Amino acid sequence: MLKLTGVTLSYDAITVLHEINLQVNSGEVVVVLGPNGAGKSSLLKVASGEVEPTQGHIELNGVEFSAWSITQKARQMAVLPQQSLLSFPYTVDEVVALGRTPHDSGAAADKAIV
Repeated sequence: MLKLTGVTLSYDAITVLHEINLQVNSGEVVVVLGPNGAGKSSLLKVASGEVEPTQGHIELNGVEFSAWSITQKARQMAVLPQQSLLSFPYTVDEVVALGRTPHDSGAAADKAIV
């Protein structure tokens, strides 16, 4: 479960997210909709740990997000940006396989999972 509590994000004097509370349970599919500039990308950046919130806190499976190592986070969640600047010809399978890197389960197991 991913839980955001009272999350605020500001860039200089501009607040882009204000006291957001959100809970996403394991296996749940969530859609974030809104007009340009509404804060959708900012919300995803905060929720994935790419950007630290100005206020509030984030928990992943009941543990404060900041307590997780990068590898532990990568084993629990993955983010594929809307726009990618991949400038080499990866297949879909190869991009998905990149998400297996932190699991260190071996090529054969990873291939079966992908």
